[in-house]
Amino acid sequence: MWWLTTLTPIRDQQSQIYRIVGTSLNVTPQQKIEAALQQSQTKLNDILNSVGAAIASFRLFANYDWEYEYCSAGSQVIFGYELQEARLDKYSWMSRVHVDDRVAILMPLFQDFFAERTVTVEYRFHHPSGALIWISGTYASRRDWAADCWVVTVVSHDITDRKHIEAALQRSEEQRRLALEFAHIGSWDWHIATNTTVWNETHFHLLGLVPSQERVSQQLWRDRVHPDDLAHIEQAKDEALSTQTDYSQEYRVVHPDGSIRWMLGKGRAVPNAEGRPVRMLGVIMDITDRKQSEQALRDSEEQLQLVLDANHDGIWDWNLLTNQVFRSRQWYEIIGYTPNDFTIDYEEWIDRIHPDDVEMVLIAQQAYLKRRSPDYIVELRMRCKDGSYKWCESRGTAQWDGQGRPFRMVGSLRDITARKQRSAELQRAKESAEAANLAKSTFLSNVNHELRTPLAIILGCSELMRYDKSLSSKQRERLGTIERSVQHLMDLINNVLELSKIEVGAAKLHLGIVNLPDLFQSLEDMFQMQARSKKIQLGIDRSSSLPQLVQTDESKLRQILINLLSNAVKFTEVGSVQLKAWGSTHQTLVESSPLTSSVSHRLHFEVADTGLGIAPGEIDQIFEAFVQAESGRKSKKGTGLGLTITRQFVQLMGGQITVRSVLGEGTLFSVELPTQFDQSQSTVSLPTLSLDRLNTPQPDQTLKARLSMMSDTWISSLHQAAARLNADRCLRLIEQIPAEHQSLALALRDWVNRFQFDRVLSLTRDPK
Repeated sequence: MWWLTTLTPIRDQQSQIYRIVGTSLNVTPQQKIEAALQQSQTKLNDILNSVGAAIASFRLFANYDWEYEYCSAGSQVIFGYELQEARLDKYSWMSRVHVDDRVAILMPLFQDFFAERTVTVEYRFHHPSGALIWISGTYASRRDWAADCWVVTVVSHDITDRKHIEAALQRSEEQRRLALEFAHIGSWDWHIATNTTVWNETHFHLLGLVPSQERVSQQLWRDRVHPDDLAHIEQAKDEALSTQTDYSQEYRVVHPDGSIRWMLGKGRAVPNAEGRPVRMLGVIMDITDRKQSEQALRDSEEQLQLVLDANHDGIWDWNLLTNQVFRSRQWYEIIGYTPNDFTIDYEEWIDRIHPDDVEMVLIAQQAYLKRRSPDYIVELRMRCKDGSYKWCESRGTAQWDGQGRPFRMVGSLRDITARKQRSAELQRAKESAEAANLAKSTFLSNVNHELRTPLAIILGCSELMRYDKSLSSKQRERLGTIERSVQHLMDLINNVLELSKIEVGAAKLHLGIVNLPDLFQSLEDMFQMQARSKKIQLGIDRSSSLPQLVQTDESKLRQILINLLSNAVKFTEVGSVQLKAWGSTHQTLVESSPLTSSVSHRLHFEVADTGLGIAPGEIDQIFEAFVQAESGRKSKKGTGLGLTITRQFVQLMGGQITVRSVLGEGTLFSVELPTQFDQSQSTVSLPTLSLDRLNTPQPDQTLKARLSMMSDTWISSLHQAAARLNADRCLRLIEQIPAEHQSLALALRDWVNRFQFDRVLSLTRDPK
């Protein structure tokens, strides 16, 4: 039992205790109550400490002063101080509140305390550890009239982690918003229960709307969707809601100005805890440019197909890295196949080339792929499905990587069978015409005597008749007409016969020593009288660079100059005719020997007149047989063969002739002829034009000798592998070469690795 005893001492006059009076009270029930209260308080503290919150209680007075009554253990965890510390320095806690929040958030709370309102605020707090933490505090106040104060209870939580998450979410949302704006993507959020919708600004702009002028709704979106597309997009959204799957649809929207844009819309249903959709989120993107590009591509492909159908060309695309080939429908149709008849392997095409054309095609390909040839264009025969062959033209262009290695080649295949047949027919017609022309020329050459004899008789009789003094002037005039006509006919026959000799190859060069001063004097004597009769000046200008003696064909040089001077005098009525001549020497280094030079000599002649001139459109025609310029046709002079023969002679002598003319001012003919100035030589070798046959590289004779030691079967296998550009097969065969012939193996391996299959083909074509 618990007793409460009270003792009181009694003192005498000298303050000495002489007696003690006491009382005893049984307090056992009271002690039980206090023990129970203490136990209850302990449990309460345990509960308060376990909730992870800081719980405090303080008394607030009307003068804004306060006193702490209680702080839970959570205060130590959250704020870093205990009740005793708070009691010793009650302003310490307030001083650690962030200055901005102390003024803006906590100070206004006093009015809520006095009004006994419960409020929750969030603020920043400087923890004694140095960290800045976020606190959420809920304050409840009640008036204690007996003590004339307010009792305020506050429950505080550390919400720093939550604030960090919210800040991260805010940054993420900002990034998402910026990403949508930069990508020009509109977003929408539809709350199904309330039928409210939220759009970002880009969504408005994509529909041609102004955000500040419209109230967002599903109907606002429907009003902008093209009527022909609304049904299928609504159906897609309904299916996505019912099946809780995503949807993606392309549709058109009509802007208020009437313009139409293409959109890509995507959406996703968001369910609640029970699995029922409560929201739908989505985006829209403007894909008008893509749609236009797709339409342009379709139009381009359609146009390409129309072009291909129109010209019947087949297209092929060869991947050089995989050795696979794509071929168009027309390609197969050209040779009567279908795509199912072929694989995509390159060798399928090689197998259908005529055996005589395979090597030529492969060499042309290699020359182009190695950039030794600027173009790849070949004519070949392709075997059709029915076994017949068609002539085709294959042409292509390649692509090279940064290291100069080809990786792709694209081209076309064209049926040229009809063209080949026409060419063959034209060739036969040409050969027939040439044969007829040759027969004509042969006939003219053979009847030279028969043509000249009667004309000579007529001309002789005419000359004899002039001795008859009884002829009247009228008769003599008619006799002159006969003589001129016969002479004209003789000139025509001479020119025709000379031209026929050239055509049949009978015209030859007869080289000899020619005295140029004598030649020019004879020309001057020949044309001086005719020039004087027309009252025009004739001049011959010989340069000091012109030698006296040269080696050339005097007859043909004379005929060239006569023809040019004759035309000049004939068609010049006022002014002059001038012949200029000079020589030149050219020295060039011999390519095979840089210390050795080659000397060439040339003669230059110019015949200039101030005659009628030649029209620009007639310049290219005047060297054709029986063709005259307008001035010649009007004057009815000449046969139209002089310039033709002149050009033939110039070309026969290895030279060239050119002409410049201004209508109404005159004409200038220029002739350049190769020759030799060495007087000690009686013959000269004039330069001639020859075409060298193009050959593939000739293999080293030593390699041929070593190759002859291999079997015929092995050589044939290597040749076939090289013809098909099969590098792996070639290398495997090269490995079979005996060790004593390693120089052969090294050379072949190097050629294959460098893609020089043409050299392998050349070596194995005729090894023994």
